[in-house]
Amino acid sequence: MVCLPQAWRSAKKEGTHDMLSERMLSKVVEACTANYLQLKPCDEAFMPSPNPGQPYMLYMHVPFCERLCPYCSFNRFPFREDRAKPYFQNMRREMRMLKDLGYDFDSVYIGGGTPTIMIDELCETIDMARDLFSIKEVSSETNPNHLTHEYLEKLKGRVQRLSVGVQSFDDDLLRQMDRYEKYGSGQEILERIQEASPYFISMNADMIFNFPAQTEDTLIHDIEMVVASGASQTTFYPLMASPSVQRSLAATVGKVDYNRERRFYEIICDLLLGDLPGGQPGLFELGSAWTFNRRGTGAAGEDAMIDEYVVDYEEYPAIGSGGITYLGENLYVNT
Repeated sequence: MVCLPQAWRSAKKEGTHDMLSERMLSKVVEACTANYLQLKPCDEAFMPSPNPGQPYMLYMHVPFCERLCPYCSFNRFPFREDRAKPYFQNMRREMRMLKDLGYDFDSVYIGGGTPTIMIDELCETIDMARDLFSIKEVSSETNPNHLTHEYLEKLKGRVQRLSVGVQSFDDDLLRQMDRYEKYGSGQEILERIQEASPYFISMNADMIFNFPAQTEDTLIHDIEMVVASGASQTTFYPLMASPSVQRSLAATVGKVDYNRERRFYEIICDLLLGDLPGGQPGLFELGSAWTFNRRGTGAAGEDAMIDEYVVDYEEYPAIGSGGITYLGENLYVNT
């Protein structure tokens, strides 16, 4: 789909046909994926060695969360300190194993879960990565309740790019997702992002659209809040009900209506990318299908950091439970 400010107006006429085509294509892709993506146990004790001169990124997965969101299908577990502390220690052991194999990295992406769940353990892990490898930039995910002065001071200089899981600024949606009590109101989250942004080269507001209870008006309000937050980057992902979370998702936020997905995406593109009065270019530009970089910040341009780490690195090792490694023609899932 071409994402231009006026494109959706003419596309609406053929929307029904396109939606049917997209559903058919999705089924075909699903069948093809099931055919070629066949995971099976392997006896290999170590990852393959690196190709000399090839750049790699290191992905770390921290699966612990204070609250498990019903829509999330990533590998995650309820936080317990007695489980999380040795987990971080074992991730650092895995890093040393990669070093022994000859790997070097100039970039690290830490996802989850909630990587900042134990801030001191995370900082120690990042510091070790910088000691072992030629790290130039570190990207990490977090949640709004960790955008505090204490956490921000520890992350300053260690993390260049921070992505905060907002999902929505709408208080009713936050309550429905069981995030309001834990992470605060939409206004509180907005103020925390505004305070945290100067600490990082890039601050990403990670959003989700097409919640069953979301209307066009609440989506537009979310977009306005993202703009007001000062975030240098935002990602808008469609709500995806993977088989592993379909029941919990339906029980908490309702059944997903995929027929609205395209219309909502077009609204996002129209408001973030559309020309301003006087013919000025829009406030944001596309970094990828879901990523929007604010013009005039370090997030925009050819050297922009992309939230979807696979965009910049076709191959990378992953450490931590649930980390997915892409090397050569093989995909490895770390159990």
